[in-house]
Amino acid sequence: SQELNRLVWGTCFSPDSYAGTQVAAQAWISEGDFVLYKSENFQDLPKLLLNDNINALSVTPTWLRSFTIAVKQDYQNCSISRITLGGEPVQKRDVDLAKRHFPRCKVAVIYAAGDFGIVFRSKDYSGSFTKNDLDSKWAGFEVANGELVLNPSDSKKYPVKTGDLAEIDSDGGVRIIGRKTRVANVGGHKISLDKVLSLAKVLSMIVITCAKLLLLPDLKPLRRFVKSVIHYL
Repeated sequence: SQELNRLVWGTCFSPDSYAGTQVAAQAWISEGDFVLYKSENFQDLPKLLLNDNINALSVTPTWLRSFTIAVKQDYQNCSISRITLGGEPVQKRDVDLAKRHFPRCKVAVIYAAGDFGIVFRSKDYSGSFTKNDLDSKWAGFEVANGELVLNPSDSKKYPVKTGDLAEIDSDGGVRIIGRKTRVANVGGHKISLDKVLSLAKVLSMIVITCAKLLLLPDLKPLRRFVKSVIHYL
């Protein structure tokens, strides 16, 4: 649409993720641009956003919360006209936070995945998605055994199990509450929680071993241990 033309998107999604690919494609189609912000130094971001002429953001709720906490004031001087939230479950308070911090912008919430593309796109998100928010390739949705199931518009295709835990609210909308499997969607990337736990155990063992070796009068064992760890990594 015309309102999306020539937007300069600021995003936290890597181009190799599904969400990052969508942002890059949107910028390219609309003759705009996008800038990836991976730095954790959020206090410098207001200046960077102004210098890069950013007028749209596509970020996760976690990124948005971290930004607003670091800045600690309404970013009134920005030229941001729209914010898209996604990449992880979005709550109503996340949308309220975006509107409060960027009072002049439009906020949209998107639920999508690399496996089945965009599912919901809401411009009036109240904490759950409705049938009106469905992308045209979906005819409807249901929650079976706590899992969100999508019904394709093409009657020849089978229903799609998303792997996301969901619940139907009193108004008939669906609220995404987590993952059925131990694979989490973090910033548009699928992360195995079991692998994270395994790595955390390895790192904790390394820290404990280093602490013990530091107590030795001769530090040669520590040097050998560090070299072996570096070789392992």
